[in-house]
Amino acid sequence: MNTELAIQFLENHQPMPSDEDLSEKLIQTYDEIRRHFLKVPDKRCISLFLNSFGNIDGFGVYQLVEDVILQFQKEDVIPILIKTLKSDYYSVRYWCAMISANYPSLELLSTLKNLLYEDDFDIKAASLTSLSMYKFEETVEILKKYIEYEIDEELNADAKNILLTFK
Repeated sequence: MNTELAIQFLENHQPMPSDEDLSEKLIQTYDEIRRHFLKVPDKRCISLFLNSFGNIDGFGVYQLVEDVILQFQKEDVIPILIKTLKSDYYSVRYWCAMISANYPSLELLSTLKNLLYEDDFDIKAASLTSLSMYKFEETVEILKKYIEYEIDEELNADAKNILLTFK
């Protein structure tokens, strides 16, 4: 595997197919590319990986992409996360919300806040997971407003528990 072929593969899979349409060969190639960029970091792969998540979990490979992203400086990752958290693709928003936990930043707060008001439990939970790492005064206000809004008991309890960690 070389970097240019890896980049080309990722460019051609924005995003990857849903798990039900994902072949073993395709996910193995994706994982080989992931491992390549662990050994040979290249900033071009940040956006490509963050936009590559297909529906579900890529047979367990998608959660490993985080290791590639963590190699890069937050200045290189945060602007891309701001865009990918607004993606039209559910799976991209979900996985990027999870990855955002590693990048506590005021810049990401409003985008994560917006995810709390989507109609999907998992997206809300992923956003809460990230927000739990964002120890800012602004996060407290976001969570307080969210608690007033959220009717799901589990999500509401999660938000309340996160608020308790801020004290």
